[in-house]
Amino acid sequence: MEVKTNISTASKHRITEYDIIKGVCILFACISHTGHCVYFWEYGFLFAFFFVSGATFRRKPFWMFLKGKLLRIYVPFVLANFVGYFIGRYFYGLSGHGGYAYTLKEAAMRILSFQIAENIMSPSWFMLPLFLVTLVFWLLHTVLEKVKRRDEMILGMTFLLFLAGLFFREQISAFEWNKCAVLYSLTCAPFFCALGYWYHNYPELTRKIIAGKFSAEIFVLVLLLMTEIWSHYEYSLNVRYGETSSAKLTVVLSIMCVYAIVYLARCIDGMQILKNIFCFLGKHSMAIMMFHVVSFSAVTFALHFALGWEYPTTWTFAYFSEKIAYANTVAGCLIPAVVAEGFSLMKAKCLKLRKHEDKCMKI
Repeated sequence: MEVKTNISTASKHRITEYDIIKGVCILFACISHTGHCVYFWEYGFLFAFFFVSGATFRRKPFWMFLKGKLLRIYVPFVLANFVGYFIGRYFYGLSGHGGYAYTLKEAAMRILSFQIAENIMSPSWFMLPLFLVTLVFWLLHTVLEKVKRRDEMILGMTFLLFLAGLFFREQISAFEWNKCAVLYSLTCAPFFCALGYWYHNYPELTRKIIAGKFSAEIFVLVLLLMTEIWSHYEYSLNVRYGETSSAKLTVVLSIMCVYAIVYLARCIDGMQILKNIFCFLGKHSMAIMMFHVVSFSAVTFALHFALGWEYPTTWTFAYFSEKIAYANTVAGCLIPAVVAEGFSLMKAKCLKLRKHEDKCMKI
């Protein structure tokens, strides 16, 4: 089958639909961390991040590919966790309760080995599986390069890996690093990378379901099915630890939820105001993922100071305060995104000035 792809174009320009998907997912992440239940959406929004990674996947020589992943995932993880370490110590000092368990040396050793130094940066656990899974997908893509119907084989293999990881999760989860189960990072997620890759490279097949004649009806049916499952089964899923109460339901719910998010993103793409908002959040989803809990804490302490409330015993109060949950959600999304956008604008301005200076020197 001939692949119809626009990867060369995608490498130069951001794809709006993928930014919207990431924007929707990061909003769900912020809401869930305030203590509010996001119902069946929590089964899919993390998988949808891997879906986007697969959709934007581009084959490169290994060292070039590795360099890109180190710069885009590992370096931000290290820098953000060092920042979070010092911010966390400050917050603990404000609250007057306890202190950080790790010395700076111990924290540095943990951070540099891709582990989290303190809980205030706990959402960054996601960066390790994202890093590992993209490498696994690159390896599969490379090994099967000359195999006929390679992409179909990758999709099938990763789906079988997904099933194996779920049904043998108890045996596999014994191997754990950084509180991120191997079964999640190396068995469940590659399937969603492969699914995203298919979605991007085979639009004549996959997008008939998303944008076809009966796509709206399928979307409604998916929502009804997820609601029924949520209402009638005592289902649980902890993607961070690779634990679930039902492997079968995880397969069904995770795929349906990714489908629903992708369809929702296509609907948002036609609404200019919402499109701009979610594109903005999606563009800076990395910064939001890293710093939304820090932003929660800043808002929590600021409101407690302004309103004269007693300070919380620990920064984790920011996760579960019903009184300020909505304020935290907005702050958790907007503060990191606005700061990241400011850095982007400054960087662009500096590059423009440098080019202007180089041009003047040549003249």
